[in-house]
Amino acid sequence: MGLIHGKNVKLTYDFSGTNILRGIDFEIEHGETSLFLGPSGSGKSSLAKCIAQLEQRYSGHIYFDNTDLKSLKKSAVVRKIGYVSQTFDLFKNKTILNNCIDPQRIVLKSSYEEAFEKAKSLLIELDVFHLANRFPNEISGGQKQRVAICRALCMDSKVMLMDEPNSALDPQVIQ
Repeated sequence: MGLIHGKNVKLTYDFSGTNILRGIDFEIEHGETSLFLGPSGSGKSSLAKCIAQLEQRYSGHIYFDNTDLKSLKKSAVVRKIGYVSQTFDLFKNKTILNNCIDPQRIVLKSSYEEAFEKAKSLLIELDVFHLANRFPNEISGGQKQRVAICRALCMDSKVMLMDEPNSALDPQVIQ
């Protein structure tokens, strides 16, 4: 079995009765880069949210290293699976730097110094450290996307799920 695999994953939105996922099976091997392709509205984002356990109303099973993800606490899932939303989901009341530091401190129980150094290093690598003291509403969509990627990388997850990871980036920064 792959590092992450799903068996008969189904998701129906109760309020509308819409079947979003209809018995999806998938397998992702360790070290593999995979993607889910399909037209808008076909369930790609919903499946990613199920894998990251941000959506838990699904039926079927999703495993990480042969452990059913529904059996794990949220903090354990975050250590295994990082997630970058296509809407970035940055905390509007926190600076860019604190968007990257606070999750490490809260979830990973990192010291401020350790969290700061990791955030600083990744913000520099993604060319957004100069925005560290700004708030999300003060930066562009592409900058928000890089900050969201940085925040996810700060969590040291074993796997990274990215929903539309290049949608707001300028072509020259996509590598």
